Amino acid sequence: MRMRQESLAARMRDQGFKTWRKQTVSELEAGRRAIQADEILGLAIALETTVLALMAFDAGAVEVVLPSGMPVAADRIAAMDDMIRWEGDHLVAVHSVPRRACR
Repeated sequence: MRMRQESLAARMRDQGFKTWRKQTVSELEAGRRAIQADEILGLAIALETTVLALMAFDAGAVEVVLPSGMPVAADRIAAMDDMIRWEGDHLVAVHSVPRRACR
C-alpha cells in the first residue's frame, strides 16, 4: 500500500496517537525514532494490514542484528532457542550464526 506520510499520521491521530505528524513518520522511516508497542497495532490498522505482516522479516535472513551489534538467529523471532543467554544483566551469544543480516 502506498500512502503519503501525512495520511498515515492523520490515521494514527484519528486512533488517538495525538502526537503523530508527518515528521513522526519520516523519523520512523529513517530509523531515527523507535516505535512503541501500542503504536505497532495502530500502524497495522492504519495501513490495513496485520501486526504479523509488519513484524515479518526477510525469509532468507538467518540473523537479526541488535542495536548493540550482536547477531541473533532470525529463528529466535518465532521460537525460543539456546543461541543467547544472560550472565546477570549482560546478554551473551552462545553460538554464532552465518552472516546474512536482517536489520
